[in-house]
Amino acid sequence: MEKRKKILIIANGNYGEKPYGTLIDNTNYFDKVIRLSWYEIGEKDKKYIGTRTDINCTIWWKYRENYDKRDIILINNFPKTTIGKMNDIYRKKTIEDRYDNLQQALKNTNKIIHVHNIGDDEEIQNFFCENLSATEKIKKSLRGCNFSLGFRSIYIALKLFPNHDIYTHGFDFFTGKRETGGYYWDKQHNRHRANRHPYIYEKMCYEKMVKNKVVYKLNSVSKVQ
Repeated sequence: MEKRKKILIIANGNYGEKPYGTLIDNTNYFDKVIRLSWYEIGEKDKKYIGTRTDINCTIWWKYRENYDKRDIILINNFPKTTIGKMNDIYRKKTIEDRYDNLQQALKNTNKIIHVHNIGDDEEIQNFFCENLSATEKIKKSLRGCNFSLGFRSIYIALKLFPNHDIYTHGFDFFTGKRETGGYYWDKQHNRHRANRHPYIYEKMCYEKMVKNKVVYKLNSVSKVQ
């Protein structure tokens, strides 16, 4: 039986104290490494989370040109007709410019491997409810909710790579204390500053998926001492 390949998704939360950098950068162990959005890797981080990125999973309006060096998964690729509303919601007049810049950039790259449109959200809602065994009360509270980039990335990795084992690292869903939660490079970016995502429910669902071996945590890799 052919050995299953492994994909690692590195989120932007607290990554702990184990030096996984060498393992993460080892192409003989992980087939692909996915990082999220505008991640930052400082010198002190390399020992723990490596430097390798094969796929960047990002919200479309956070796209940057240097993503062309790797494969790209775009999340919530809104149609142009919604941009005006988004400018009002986010109070940013730059979103329309970002959209136009993105469309031009996409013409110049063949690196986009998947586009997840906002219209696909029903799929992820069903995925969430199935894996959490959500009650009717939880289902009702989540109608029309906006799932986080981290949770969407897990769902999409499982969808795109069904023959791989999906490993995860740095997923805390902003549920830690201020000194341990947030982005690992910016502890002030906590769930009170982030978009109104259902982080508590996402964390519950994530932990249940780990328990049921739908996904794995990096600390379950037996070779790591």
